[in-house]
Amino acid sequence: MSKPPALFKPFNKYLIQARKLDKVHPVAAYYCRYHFLQKGVAVVKGKNEPEAKQFLGGLMGQLEKAKPQLPEQSKEEKQESILELALNVFTIADNEDRAGNATKGTAIKFRTCSTLFEACSTLGDISEDVNEKLRYARWKQVDIMKAIKEGRKPTPGPPGGEEEQDEAEGVVGDGGEGSPEEQPSINASEYYRRGGDGAHVEQEQ
Repeated sequence: MSKPPALFKPFNKYLIQARKLDKVHPVAAYYCRYHFLQKGVAVVKGKNEPEAKQFLGGLMGQLEKAKPQLPEQSKEEKQESILELALNVFTIADNEDRAGNATKGTAIKFRTCSTLFEACSTLGDISEDVNEKLRYARWKQVDIMKAIKEGRKPTPGPPGGEEEQDEAEGVVGDGGEGSPEEQPSINASEYYRRGGDGAHVEQEQ
């Protein structure tokens, strides 16, 4: 497809994420594009933006072509598969951060899981626990990048550092699903563990 019009720049991360996931998780890739489409339609509604509308038309055609190629799953199963990936990427990023090893790549991983959490919402409501992780991932992405730009070491864990971990258990889990104790197990997560999510860094700024 052609380059998205400037009007859609705030949403480009969904298309970038979709390209990364096309081969390793086509369901997640599809719904990242679908989420972009939803946001794009809302932006151009009632506006005279022929280029933007043409782009969305092309994206809609791409989605219609891709849909029959997706696995035969229920709506709930598709959401669960994307959520599993998002939680696994969250775990990888959270482990790096809490070990004091946060880098720009860690921030990108936090952005990735927040993008995937958002894509999940196109298939139905997401739980408050997932919403908390979404908000935490967004905050960690910004907090880590701010520290790096200021030339200081990112502070591990929640606001205030690890000493406030107990107060943040509702955000990062307590040994349950998506907690640091879990080890990612699916191929797509291994892709991120190996640093696959470091691609296209500049385009995502």
